[in-house]
Amino acid sequence: DVMDVSQTGSEPDPDGDGETDDNDVATEFEFDENPIIGISKRAVEVLNHPDGSATVTYEFNIENFGDVDLDSIQVRDSFFVTFPGPCAVTVQTITSGHFSVNDNFDGNTDFNLLIGSDDLEVGEKGAILVKLLVEECGTNVGPFFNNAYADAVSPTGEEVTDASTPGSDPDPNGNGTPDEHGPTFVAFEQV
Repeated sequence: DVMDVSQTGSEPDPDGDGETDDNDVATEFEFDENPIIGISKRAVEVLNHPDGSATVTYEFNIENFGDVDLDSIQVRDSFFVTFPGPCAVTVQTITSGHFSVNDNFDGNTDFNLLIGSDDLEVGEKGAILVKLLVEECGTNVGPFFNNAYADAVSPTGEEVTDASTPGSDPDPNGNGTPDEHGPTFVAFEQV
């Protein structure tokens, strides 16, 4: 069996000698990709406790708006900046039905919500829920502002990132480009 390697151009016999073994030039292909990741963050619930502490539940929604699958999905957040001293923040739970969560995430020394091994196919979405206990803030009841960040890697190794937009939709204007950014805020009530 003889196999003919493809040639540059559309002519199977470019030198016109009646033979189709003119295989000295390989045909080159270049694939364009447009990797885009989007993230939103919202405070689902704020429970104020009699001792002045509060339980805050955040929801993070991540979506692949690009034209290629993304891998190494990561979400980063820093709660020690959001709730400055003397506030003390404890992560009570972190869950996701789509992603592999990082059980060591504390928002203080470990900012990665995920272990970073998940992928997200084109058009696919996933969510993460984080429940925090915020204590010892004294008279500081907020508002407390903060952004989260989503990172991923395209098939060719291009790194993409997005800063969160408040709410549950990573692309609230619906243009397919999640370039809307803004902090999510919470405030506590003490009566």
